[in-house]
Amino acid sequence: MSLCTICEALDVSTKDEAQLGNYDDIAKRAESGCGLCKFFVDTLKVSSQWSHKLDKLSEKFIVLTDLTLQVRDLESINRRSYSKDDLKFDVCVGDSFSGSSPSEIEPIRVIPADPRDERCFKQLTSWISECSEHENCSTSTPVSLPKRIIEIPGDPSIKPKLVLSSGKKGLYLALTYLPRDEEISVKSRPAVGDDIDLQTLPRTFANAIEITHRLGFRYLFISSLCIPQDEWIEESTSFAHIYGNTTLLLSATTSTSSASEILTQDRSRFYSPPVGPNKDQYLRQNLYRWRAEVEGSPLASESWAVQARILAPRVVHFTGRQMIWECAQDFAFEAGGVEDKSWGSMQVRQTYRKEIVQQYITEGLRRLAPKGAMTTRDENNVDAIAERAKRFEAWHTVVDHLSKTSTKSPKDRIFLLAPLAKLFDNGSLGNYLLGIWSKNIGVGLAWSRVYSMLSPAPTYRAPSWSPLSVDGEISALFMNWSPTILQDQAADPTWIEKYGPKLISTHLIPSDRESPYMEVKEGSHIVVEGACVGFKSLMNYLSDEKLEAQRFFRANPALDTSWIFDCACCSHLNVSEEERAAKNEEFSKEMDRHVLMIVGGDGWRTKESPIDMLILHDEGEEGRLRRVGMMRMELEMRYMPPWEREDGSYDARVVQKAFEECGWERKVLRLF
Repeated sequence: MSLCTICEALDVSTKDEAQLGNYDDIAKRAESGCGLCKFFVDTLKVSSQWSHKLDKLSEKFIVLTDLTLQVRDLESINRRSYSKDDLKFDVCVGDSFSGSSPSEIEPIRVIPADPRDERCFKQLTSWISECSEHENCSTSTPVSLPKRIIEIPGDPSIKPKLVLSSGKKGLYLALTYLPRDEEISVKSRPAVGDDIDLQTLPRTFANAIEITHRLGFRYLFISSLCIPQDEWIEESTSFAHIYGNTTLLLSATTSTSSASEILTQDRSRFYSPPVGPNKDQYLRQNLYRWRAEVEGSPLASESWAVQARILAPRVVHFTGRQMIWECAQDFAFEAGGVEDKSWGSMQVRQTYRKEIVQQYITEGLRRLAPKGAMTTRDENNVDAIAERAKRFEAWHTVVDHLSKTSTKSPKDRIFLLAPLAKLFDNGSLGNYLLGIWSKNIGVGLAWSRVYSMLSPAPTYRAPSWSPLSVDGEISALFMNWSPTILQDQAADPTWIEKYGPKLISTHLIPSDRESPYMEVKEGSHIVVEGACVGFKSLMNYLSDEKLEAQRFFRANPALDTSWIFDCACCSHLNVSEEERAAKNEEFSKEMDRHVLMIVGGDGWRTKESPIDMLILHDEGEEGRLRRVGMMRMELEMRYMPPWEREDGSYDARVVQKAFEECGWERKVLRLF
């Protein structure tokens, strides 16, 4: 396939910017036979960013920079623009490639276009077999089957049936998918003992039965078929055991409803012609990566499906482009394998990973099984503190991950976390407090919104300090602290004992005393002692030009449900200056009623160490305080730093002295 002069000179190994030209010129070169220009045009035509406004492309200039197509205005071709993932590329190499291959470059993989091809099922069987040998993965053994289960005979001429397990043990698969209210009517739902006609089932369900049969398994759990609607609430409490004990979770990851095909018929891939000096490299959309295929999928926002994925020991994702394997040891990609190193590189600990979470799910299932036992150990032992830190990290990645999902009922967030909390609860984290734990209380209290504002729960379900009190994406700040912060504080507790929070007592009023992991009633609160200062007092202190403090520190407050402290230039809301000024004046009138309490920090051990504080509002009723946001205090880097010694080293003592002068006072507060 021929290339035009511009494409002939393109060297994709450098990732340097290459100006491809006006879109119309690129389209003409494609029509004249340039295969790479045609590849770029086709990519733009099917992209989510431009497929619906192709007529606008004739007014644009196209650039390839850092392996990304950027569409720029003709008047500003040197100004960078935003591109979605389907305009970004990975570099693949052919068999003739002879140079060194970095980790972000992979060989072209040839996979069957039809996922029903026998080679696909051999790949799945191979992954299952390899997983059984993984050090971090549990071995599949016969377990008590769910109450109702689909039985799939080995003879394909015999129809599957919905049966009662009656205490029988065996291996089974489970399905997770994007549900729709109309997916299966009450009339068409099979009764126990009924044959299941695959032709009348939603395609996702029929595909799952076919996959289960071809993998050689006899049983399959599909919630919509196996749980009657009037038993949903009761049976959902068993999901930890149902999904946690499944041999394999089949995930219809990119399907938009149960009517969608898991076994998509055409998985043809989109490669460019050979490019580069030796014509042995190829471009491919980087949609074959984990972020695009799984984290950006429709199923990633479905709360119950995400819970099932967290619980299951191993998952195979059917994405329409490929199969992706996920277990506690590793990921495996059928068609791609480039790791998402650049995405979230500063937030790697804040991203859900089965490798750090699954061990606690497996441990919990064993502990809660008949004859299981609670493990105990010296909670102040160095190893025990390190293990507690790992358990905290795993727990808060789960809470954060579920906060990204949508729910149908306001109380679903309680239901989603309750079984997971029960599995995590081996006693080492203290008592469960609606999404957080009583040990190291500051770890749990330190959560914040990510970008968008949070919404208060439509009906009361948790106190304001609980992440379950709001809807919206949150992030546990613990994952932004030093990975060894708990160990460091235990080794030298001087700073944390002076400034850190201490839980005095808990006063939760459970709606059901038999369910300690479920919702509580209004009036529930905790009593905490901590280092406090008035919000107005601290902000005035930090902004006083006569004092050194403004050269030391900067404060970044963020209210949970208000944008008033959000940066105007990068806010996600289009707010007028007049409206912003009015809101600021409104908050100023209430500023005296806001209190800051430190919940986390390591005593300025390094110049990157932040101090995190709750922003609390005094309700004026019997000392009631309510959380309204978080504030992070960091070292000011814009001026000549007063904390820098002559040799350029960092002087923590000078910083701590300035910090002590902020006016901190230990107080006992009642947080509702």
